[in-house]
Amino acid sequence: AVLGIELFKALESIGAYKKVVAASATEPSGLEDIYAMVQESFEGGEDLSDD
Repeated sequence: AVLGIELFKALESIGAYKKVVAASATEPSGLEDIYAMVQESFEGGEDLSDD
């Protein structure tokens, strides 16, 4: 149990946990928030798409 707690503390300290984003499976709500989080993680926040 102690090892598990230490693992979670280590993950939290390196920023592995992000906020939970609500998204709909049937409507486009929440997709822009998810896209923004992915861009932040992989491209440093810059939007590299052509649109």
